[in-house]
Amino acid sequence: MLILTAIAFCLCSCQRAVDSFYRQSRCEDMYVIPLIKPYGLYATSDAAGAPWLIFFRNNVQPDALYGDGANDQVPVSRFNVQNGVIYGYEVYEDRESLFFAVIADRKVEKLFSTRAEWARFLDMNHVHHDTLYEPHLLYTYFKEDFKSLPWYSQIHRDEHK
Repeated sequence: MLILTAIAFCLCSCQRAVDSFYRQSRCEDMYVIPLIKPYGLYATSDAAGAPWLIFFRNNVQPDALYGDGANDQVPVSRFNVQNGVIYGYEVYEDRESLFFAVIADRKVEKLFSTRAEWARFLDMNHVHHDTLYEPHLLYTYFKEDFKSLPWYSQIHRDEHK
């Protein structure tokens, strides 16, 4: 019995709750999809077709961004998170445009004007860019269950290292 109590104590004390950042689907008047802390996708509405944005924090390539330079906004139509890289692009007038990639732990925020440049960067960082998600559809699942985020298991594993 003493051994079972000791094992239970170790298991409980070794497990930490997932950071509340990854459980948050609303922040004040914005809708949120948490990506890799401190990055998330933000929208002012959860309606289909509402624009989603990621905020660049390191003020990279400000001429290509929308915003005031403090928290520059990049529109997001398709995205994913894989191997510590946030990546995606905007669809504008039925064409893919403004490709982006973020490596949060290295403070890398990059914009690409072509899919080929973007794909090369992702390949160099061991990211398979064939699966991308539409923010609104993913948000509808996430707001019901935060563990439904495709990268949830990666985040949970990284937090317990």
